[in-house]
Amino acid sequence: MLAVVLVEPETPGNIGSVARVMKNFGVKRLLLVNPKCNHLDGEAYGRAMHARDILKAAVVVKNFGCLEKFDYIIGTTASLGSDYNVLRSPITPGQLAQQLSQRFGGDKSRTGIALVFGREGNGLTNGEVSGCDMVVTIPSAMEYPALNLSHAVAILLYELFKGSASIRSHIGLASRTDKEVALSMAGEILSKLEFPVKGKRKTHSVVLSRMVNKSFLTKREIFALIGFLRKVLRMIGK
Repeated sequence: MLAVVLVEPETPGNIGSVARVMKNFGVKRLLLVNPKCNHLDGEAYGRAMHARDILKAAVVVKNFGCLEKFDYIIGTTASLGSDYNVLRSPITPGQLAQQLSQRFGGDKSRTGIALVFGREGNGLTNGEVSGCDMVVTIPSAMEYPALNLSHAVAILLYELFKGSASIRSHIGLASRTDKEVALSMAGEILSKLEFPVKGKRKTHSVVLSRMVNKSFLTKREIFALIGFLRKVLRMIGK
């Protein structure tokens, strides 16, 4: 199930506007991480219009770590890194929509997906970005790349809604547990290898994690990968 997550939102009106946008695109699940305002404020209700049911059903959680129950955590950012900043190497909304559509079309009910939006002032921290499986950015003018919160939500949900009807798949995606098993085995392999430059092992670990998560592997694919990694571990152990 797709959920919109707002990290430490500061303005009730913005939360209400986001709820209204969610209603436009049929997304019902709203999570608020440590909000700095009352999401049931009169201003929020006024902006939400016919989406007040989404505000009333919104779930408030204490911290970013509460999102670990989702199979995929997709962060949004306007702050891009260089080629060497793997954590902030983004995909576009169109690429995200295509990936999701190819895997399960309009049926997102079997996989937990969190679409995470950062603070109105300074977005997501580096620590929060590192807790995401991937990041997506909306192409915009470089002199002022940051969009209004509800506008950013609208663009992302529009892209996902637009692409949801193209392909419908009955094949299940890898769960967070499946991915953690594979990445744990990959980490064990990396720990047995020698690297001439300090920090390279961690870089390889981050890159592998991003590759696995950006690929939206199916159950069959992740099991094949786990089987391959298990054989590599056996060979290293000899």
